Amino acid sequence: GSHMQRRDFAGLTYTRLLHRWNLPHAQANLWFVGMAGSARAQERAGSETLGSLSLLADFETTRVYTGAGVEIKRAGPLRHDTAYARAGFSFYEVEYEETQPWLILEAKRERYSLTTKNTVTPMLRFINKSYFVEVGGNRDGAVLNFMLNF
Repeated sequence: GSHMQRRDFAGLTYTRLLHRWNLPHAQANLWFVGMAGSARAQERAGSETLGSLSLLADFETTRVYTGAGVEIKRAGPLRHDTAYARAGFSFYEVEYEETQPWLILEAKRERYSLTTKNTVTPMLRFINKSYFVEVGGNRDGAVLNFMLNF
């Protein structure tokens, strides 16, 4: 099988909403994310300059979510390109103050310098006006995304 090297990234991320479409019962967004920083590979001394560019799009109603994105990441000789698609639904509608649970399925294709890897990850998402949590897992391990809104 393929052997993935561990890499540690540190950087600053810039996120910008490029466009939002407010539809009668739905919303669609187009996002740009840029990151610059450094990457350190476990098997090599020193660190490389890291840069990444992403374009993300999503469409959601109060009950249905779809999203897709691409990310191009470069650090010295490291090339890491990712494309993903997500789809999901919420179990029920909630009031604004309540937490809404979602079931999301993500299909991801990652291309490292010479290796291609496909994963499917089921996730539970919890959205509240002040936080966003995703937990899930696949054959590679667990996924946890957490955001706090101030």
